[in-house]
Amino acid sequence: MPTATSFAALGRGNGFPLCIEKLDVSSDTDWITLGGTQKGSSPTQSAIDLSLKNAMKLFWNYNGHTVNLKSESSVDDDVVIDVANEDYNLQLPRETDWNNPLSRVCLDGAGVETQQNSFWLVRNNNFAIRFSQVDLRNLKRMYNGSTDNESNFVGYGIQFFAFQSFFSRFQFNFTSIYPSTFPDPLGSDVTIESTTLNDIPFLGVALTGNSNDTTSISGQTATYSRTGVSDHTIEYKDFDFYTYS
Repeated sequence: MPTATSFAALGRGNGFPLCIEKLDVSSDTDWITLGGTQKGSSPTQSAIDLSLKNAMKLFWNYNGHTVNLKSESSVDDDVVIDVANEDYNLQLPRETDWNNPLSRVCLDGAGVETQQNSFWLVRNNNFAIRFSQVDLRNLKRMYNGSTDNESNFVGYGIQFFAFQSFFSRFQFNFTSIYPSTFPDPLGSDVTIESTTLNDIPFLGVALTGNSNDTTSISGQTATYSRTGVSDHTIEYKDFDFYTYS
């Protein structure tokens, strides 16, 4: 848990250095705010306040996390993002070093991703890449109806905050919104379930690109099952946030 120097951020007057897009989620397949208000329910003021608190925690204080990948081929490996130790290989904007919270004051977007050791597996003559991404730019003000009516505001969310792919055909994502227009990128089994990520409410989205696989989600772990073989799993763990001196 790295320590950052305290600072005051005036930003756009909304707690962030960027304007947060308003989004009507009323027709989306599923959604949940960062305060826990789910599709089909109405928010309390405490849930709206919590959604803002969690949005600010993610944007300002996120430092990293680990994803553990396991397969029937005896792969048991971790993919790690650690911003303070510069353990990532893409930053947006590319010219900006944002490896501490203060550096995010001037950003109009922030994203990091890591592609750790690409590795080859003798499995159907294909190769598999462990690819992990986190995107802090996609914060949303969520409305259950017209965004012109503030009474429809249900809280803050973040769209596709965390993404992990494994063996090319397995994906496990965390998001506040699953759009009705979102195409299935893998073309097979999809599980969408309300869960938490480091105790923050999210939708977990597990996908597989093979019709023989089935997916399930338990907490921060997605399991991919197929008759006759051992399961594959993707587990998010060890989330790390900055503290302040």
